[in-house]
Amino acid sequence: VQTGAAGLDGNVLHTIGFSGSGGSVISHPEAFADGQLGQLAAVRDTDIGTAVGVLDAVAASLVTRVNAIQTAGYDVTGVATTTQPLFSGTNAADIAVAISDPRLIGAGLSTEPGDNRNALNLSDLRNTALSELNDATYAVYYGVEQGRLGGVTALAGDNAKATQLITKQLEAERNELSGVNLNEELVNLLRTQRAFQAAAQVVNVANTTLDELLSLVR
Repeated sequence: VQTGAAGLDGNVLHTIGFSGSGGSVISHPEAFADGQLGQLAAVRDTDIGTAVGVLDAVAASLVTRVNAIQTAGYDVTGVATTTQPLFSGTNAADIAVAISDPRLIGAGLSTEPGDNRNALNLSDLRNTALSELNDATYAVYYGVEQGRLGGVTALAGDNAKATQLITKQLEAERNELSGVNLNEELVNLLRTQRAFQAAAQVVNVANTTLDELLSLVR
């Protein structure tokens, strides 16, 4: 096992290979492409990265889109929210709500009481198809990724079951060719025992016959 770069969570990743001279590691990805090690590496290096990319895309879009609407409005006290974004951060790891008082939300587009046009703009964003999300809404884009991960999980489970069945079949064939079949060996043992008993009976008959012949000669 060789130490590699840091992962998404900051912990060090490792690669697997063959031991070389002087403690070196010879990389051979093809040797670890399948099986449990291969699947774990694929999840770590591909599937998790893809899922994080989707979450980052959603978070970045929320920060940009919501803040653009928020900073174009006025709060309930009639103060412009130009310098009061709703979100801070740039991705799924650091996105956070930047205000603690809901009265600072830029609900209106003017200082007139009851103006909620900007709040409606924020609400409409939920059902808006966005170019940065492949012309999908937040719910659709996130739902597609959920479906993809579900499909990957189901496929991994099916592959694991299929591999187990193949392994059992190969083990059975190996045992049939080179292993000991207890049923077959029991039959052979009984056959040998019957043959030995028959041979013993023949010897007994021959001895009896020989004894009788000897008695007649005497």
